[in-house]
Formats: sequence, structure tokens, C-alpha cells
Amino acid sequence: MKVSITAVRSGSSGVSVIIGILQFCFWLNIFNFDRKAMKKFFSLLLLCISIFSFAQSQTPFTGKRDFNIETGEQGSGALSYYLDIKSNGDVHFGSVQIEPESGKEKKEVINAGKYNPKVMKVHFKTYNETFYVKFDKMNIYLTDANGNIKKSDDCCPETDQKNCDCMSIYQ
Repeated sequence: MKVSITAVRSGSSGVSVIIGILQFCFWLNIFNFDRKAMKKFFSLLLLCISIFSFAQSQTPFTGKRDFNIETGEQGSGALSYYLDIKSNGDVHFGSVQIEPESGKEKKEVINAGKYNPKVMKVHFKTYNETFYVKFDKMNIYLTDANGNIKKSDDCCPETDQKNCDCMSIYQ
């Protein structure tokens, strides 16, 4: 039995690679091999797919960066935030608050998932706070759910300015 698969050009290169691998397998009649060979083949296929998906998540940096987007909330007891990007592409956000009376430190760290250059959702459970951000090598931006940079008076570095972009240079 001869089977022919034709690749349809699509926007995803991963799909065309998988179709090409399947065409090659049919050409070799690999599906006539025993169960052990099939396990090896699908393990190799899974490894290739994971390598392709990892290669697509290019982070702007790795490591930890502190930031404070809204300048209206500064002083003792105010929350400070940080961003920590791991080498595998996982993005962690953290908040730290030191209570002025007791000197105790409250921390919360969340894993926001793999790096997404368009927009990332951050939800801190301690204060039931949710915000959306996007970031690059130098700046972090407060955005809406669609990735549009927000404007607010609280984001202005000077008190006499109005309606500034909500962004922060890493500290």
C-alpha cells in the first residue's frame, strides 16, 4: 500500500516539519517495523517538537530585575516588585512589602508561565491584585489585556505631568 502526503504551506513551520517526517516514515515503510522501533521513532519525534518549541521562546534577558511602575505608591510599607526570568523561559514575578511597625517582610512569588512578548498576566493572591505587563531588555510596561500600554497620572515621574505612559526602567 502506497500512501502519499502532500504538505500544505502554512504559517507554522512546525506543522510542515511534522508532515515531512511523516512522509519520510511512509517512504521507509517504518510503520511495518515492530513496536520497539515505533517507540523509538515517536520518542525522537517528541524530542524534535520540544526542541522546536523551546527555540521559539527568546527571552530578552535572564535573571532578576526590580521595578516600580506606578510612582504614586512609594515610601515605607509600599509594595516593591521584581521580575525573574529563568534560563528555560519561565517568568516569575514577585512582590515584597516590609511592614513599618513590625519590620516583617511579606513576600509572594508567582510563576506567570513562559515568556510571551505580547502581554503577560500577573495575579498576586495575597492582595488579590491582577495586572498585565510586557517587557523588553530595558523597560517594563503596564498594559491592558490586549498589550496596549496604559496611561495614568500615577505613572508620571514628575507631579506636574499628566497622563504618562506606565513604564519603568529596571532598577
